[in-house]
Amino acid sequence: MGAFESYASRTRIDFSSLEGLYLIEGNTGAGKTAIFDAVTYALYGQTSGSDRNDRRLKSTFAPEDAVPFVELVFEHQGQEYKVRRTPYYERPKKRGEGVILESPTAALCLPGKKEISKVADVNAEIKNIIGLDATNGGRP
Repeated sequence: MGAFESYASRTRIDFSSLEGLYLIEGNTGAGKTAIFDAVTYALYGQTSGSDRNDRRLKSTFAPEDAVPFVELVFEHQGQEYKVRRTPYYERPKKRGEGVILESPTAALCLPGKKEISKVADVNAEIKNIIGLDATNGGRP
């Protein structure tokens, strides 16, 4: 993930390096919930908390021109998938003053390197793959 919530710079978290359960702990404001939000947003295009605004996911610590994103590589039934999403975010206009609101994007790389790149199609395919959508799977 990068420029996402409290993670201003590109951050990689590798859950495959160990086995078993993981404990995510830290001080208030350290970014624990942001990790769950990143995974949930990657899979479902929504954050894990109903009180979060998907138009405010860009890190306030990131440079103005940074593009917020989450990327998740996961396995299901022995097959590897990679999903990458960008939320709504504002970027400076290329000409003149002001900002432009960029819409969310999504891309899902399937086994065999086939890629799906429409948000609705990615949402449907992930639901098809793992059998869960944001309503029943997007809770930490």
